Amino acid sequence: MILVKLNLSSLNDDQLKVVTAEKGKHLVLAGAGTGKTRTLTYRTAYLIEKGMSPENMLLLTFTNKAARNMMFQASSLISGNRGRINGGTFHSIANRYLRTHGKLIGLDNNFSIIDSEDQRDLVKATVAETLGKLDHYFPTPRVLIEMFSNSINKNQDLEDVVVQNSPQSFEYMKEIFDVYAAYTKRKWNANCLDYDDLLICWHRLLADFSEESKELFFHEDILVDEFQDTNKIQGEIVDLLANVNGGKLTVVGDDCQSIFAFRGAVYENILEFKDRHEDVKIHYLKRNYRSTSQVLNLANDIIKNNKKQFYKELVPASKSVGPRPRIMPLPNVNAEATWVAKKIAERFQDGFRLSEMAVLYRNHSHSAFLQAELVKRNIPYQIRSGVRFLEQAHIKDVVAHLKILINSKDEIAWTRVIGMCPGIGAVRSRKLIKEILKSKNIADLGQDFGKDLLPEKAYRNWVIFFNEILSLSSLNHQEHSTAKDLIVKIMESSYSDYLQVKYKNASNREDDINQLAQLSDSYKSLKSFISDFVLLGEMFGSDVVAGTDKGERLILSTIHQSKGLEWDMIWIIRACDSSFCGPRTVSNDDIEEERRVFYVAVTRAKRFLTFTYPIIANEWGGANTKFQGSDMNKPCRFLLEGNDSLDKPFRSSFIY
Repeated sequence: MILVKLNLSSLNDDQLKVVTAEKGKHLVLAGAGTGKTRTLTYRTAYLIEKGMSPENMLLLTFTNKAARNMMFQASSLISGNRGRINGGTFHSIANRYLRTHGKLIGLDNNFSIIDSEDQRDLVKATVAETLGKLDHYFPTPRVLIEMFSNSINKNQDLEDVVVQNSPQSFEYMKEIFDVYAAYTKRKWNANCLDYDDLLICWHRLLADFSEESKELFFHEDILVDEFQDTNKIQGEIVDLLANVNGGKLTVVGDDCQSIFAFRGAVYENILEFKDRHEDVKIHYLKRNYRSTSQVLNLANDIIKNNKKQFYKELVPASKSVGPRPRIMPLPNVNAEATWVAKKIAERFQDGFRLSEMAVLYRNHSHSAFLQAELVKRNIPYQIRSGVRFLEQAHIKDVVAHLKILINSKDEIAWTRVIGMCPGIGAVRSRKLIKEILKSKNIADLGQDFGKDLLPEKAYRNWVIFFNEILSLSSLNHQEHSTAKDLIVKIMESSYSDYLQVKYKNASNREDDINQLAQLSDSYKSLKSFISDFVLLGEMFGSDVVAGTDKGERLILSTIHQSKGLEWDMIWIIRACDSSFCGPRTVSNDDIEEERRVFYVAVTRAKRFLTFTYPIIANEWGGANTKFQGSDMNKPCRFLLEGNDSLDKPFRSSFIY
């Protein structure tokens, strides 16, 4: 057959071997920037040109966008109209097959798929029906859903998930089990599936009906993208599909870019692939089309320290030369933000486009100071790592506490604060606020305030809650108290418990509040901080500063959100050891995962790469612990592993 559009001469030797490989089991280890998507697209087109029916293939991806792009590109490479390629995300393919064959497991084909909002409503109704009225500290529907999903995607017992992620909720373990059982039954009776159910049911079809599967789920070839990101159940689905079609399977991924363990990705899926399947042919893609040799030297020096991996040394496809990666220690987080913002402005003045620059960081909270500095300098930016810092609900919670200290008649702030008190609903809240607004200041209300307005049980909760407000007000009137002192005091109150049960990812939110405390430290008074906070919040709410080309925006992103992207010029901030190998990084596997995260950050850069970190650290120990003050940061240990590839290597030794 003549390959009309498929120009195989455009592929390098390693890519060509993958594209033209005989049918069988193939593990393609594609390093960063080595043309993974192009190779998989060409293999798809090649198989079709060789006579395979597009409908009899199966292409599995992680996003709908990736699936559409890959299928469109593959279709554009083949001659004539060969039909639609059978491909999509794991969830979309599961939905398709369950519509057709779900009756085998008792599922009607007209089932509904419930989205995250529907899930919250259903869990909320299930809690009310199963348990009735609960105390204020029972996990919210959002937190419960995260527990259930983690249990499924990480293949962990629900109890272990609660102990690991929400230990403060362990006292409700029986009630959580009851809700989970009732929620599962309720979905099934309503003929509804959530996203996790789609995978569970597809897996059940393949595992329980293996003989039927040979006819129902046979594919001439199966191709899987980003295999390193598969979770336990997705990995087993791929294995079961391969058993159905006799092992005609190509999985593509990079073990060195496996960085999503926190959401259930199982590193062993790719690492042990050759152990689970016989006669696997392993292919390496090592020629990098993105970065200069200077950037790649650093990346290679770092990742070679991982013990569990398929090591592959990336080599540059181009002979273009760039500067060595640079590291810049700065006195503190304020100086770091100022220096980075200044350099970005200078590079922009030199003719570099903002859209070709990015600032990456390990945690979203690390961007707080930089966001404030960018706003002050009128530098437009786009956030890829979540909600803008000052718009986050938990930040607004803390600020509401601070607002009532300087304006006791702030009805909006009071409404938010009182809403955090157990047993106080909207009606009782309005009664309390009506009386509060009659007083000149909080202290005048007295410790018995609310006794005549609330029933006995609600009042017992209110006494504890309001005494914390009075204590906060008392601290605010002390001569040398600061906004930081008040924020730390809030985190030592019952708000810390509220944070744990109200929001998922509570530990990350604690980090955000820590950053808020540090951000406030440069202000002489609480009033000036709150005034600036509101003004900054208004400016933070606009993605693009007026008068700027809409496409010209600096990118701010967590490293995880940056995966698959690239920029000409990158700053990696907070490149200190506490950011990557903090107290939650305890095992060798944890450290190797963080090393992969660091490697992903480095390999986003095309030419210019700069690391910064604050020498002085201001951190607290977390919930219910007192502020620990200043400490000295060490540069990230992974930078020292690549010391010889840096512009100015470290001359002093650090102990980790």
